[in-house]
Amino acid sequence: MEPECYPSSILPHTSQLFLDYTESTEPLTPFFSIAPTSKRWISEGRKLSAEHRARLADLLALQNAEFNGGPAATANIELLTCTEIVGLSGNEQGQLERVRWRSRTGAEVEKTIRNVFMFIGAEPNTAWLDGGLALDNKGYIMTGLNPGEAVAPVPFTLQTSLPRVFAIGDIRCGSTKRVAAGVGEGAAVVSQIHRALAVLQGDRA
Repeated sequence: MEPECYPSSILPHTSQLFLDYTESTEPLTPFFSIAPTSKRWISEGRKLSAEHRARLADLLALQNAEFNGGPAATANIELLTCTEIVGLSGNEQGQLERVRWRSRTGAEVEKTIRNVFMFIGAEPNTAWLDGGLALDNKGYIMTGLNPGEAVAPVPFTLQTSLPRVFAIGDIRCGSTKRVAAGVGEGAAVVSQIHRALAVLQGDRA
């Protein structure tokens, strides 16, 4: 079988915004301070003015309307608070079939559900640090502090209040709380560690 390629324009329910973006990024450049395809997008692409963010939000709202993404699209969504998943069951092929959850009252409910998406990192597990590092009021580890705001000067953006101790990913105060962002910070911290060790060696020389 030979692979075949088709233009994105034939995909069903494709918005004009998506089609414009795949053909050219120019329609989106007024909303961003840097081209979305630039390698500097991760480090500089989020520097948007409030006006630009508002305009982009309006544009995305129009796109949602094209997909009928208003209240009717979320009418079948039920928000369950104070609830935890306690059981998953499936078939011999490894496919999920049913999910059971328990509320704070102890009542359990089981329903047929084919997909489960998990988001972790919403509550930082930093109690074990016991004051060893500077934390914000929610328990996230603070990094990149200015001298005088921590127990020691912190010259690196991912370094904690303790010199040569770094924090990345969801546990860090101000992080994006996304897997891709955590991977990017993991790559960035390597160079900062090398620089910190070089400074340490220079101090000992």
